[in-house]
Amino acid sequence: MLPLADTLSRQPPFASKPKRASAETIDFSDHRHLRHRVRFAYEAHPWLYTTFLESRSPMSNAISDANKALVLAHYDAVTNRLDPDAIRVQLASDYFDHAAGKRMSAEEVIAHASVMHETFADLSAVAECLVAERDIVAGRFVWRGRHRSPWRGIAPTGRHVEFRGMTFWRIHDGKISERWAEIDFVDLERQLKD
Repeated sequence: MLPLADTLSRQPPFASKPKRASAETIDFSDHRHLRHRVRFAYEAHPWLYTTFLESRSPMSNAISDANKALVLAHYDAVTNRLDPDAIRVQLASDYFDHAAGKRMSAEEVIAHASVMHETFADLSAVAECLVAERDIVAGRFVWRGRHRSPWRGIAPTGRHVEFRGMTFWRIHDGKISERWAEIDFVDLERQLKD
């Protein structure tokens, strides 16, 4: 079996249609072949990689930390203490919630949070993990509360509940501009029905 490096070195570095190595010539049990493919792609199209790398300059740790702090402050304002003034300051005017599938005003977010607080007493959220990369902050959160009014057709149970989810936030100009959320409401419903 020929190593991939030997296969690639036989190809001209700027070929318009490079020959592809067949699966029989590559040992897929280790991932070193990927490094060679990237090297060949860079040699064939250096302008593409230069353009890509220049457009994706890394953000400083200070910006990543500020973005994470904004998301944590937003959870505090929406879930832990329901602070409408803070919510209005934190959201961009064109905020889009992908879970809701629409643009939402700060007033709509406040109304949704108010319903959640009415439904679940002592509602709180804690970040179990929070990661920032460029303009995105991703987190795994746990919510806790006591079911005190109807929710999705389920009568109040008085039960203490705990449910988890993962949320991604896009930060633009120091404001939250987008949100993607996957929250485990199936587990929450199970807790309320069992």
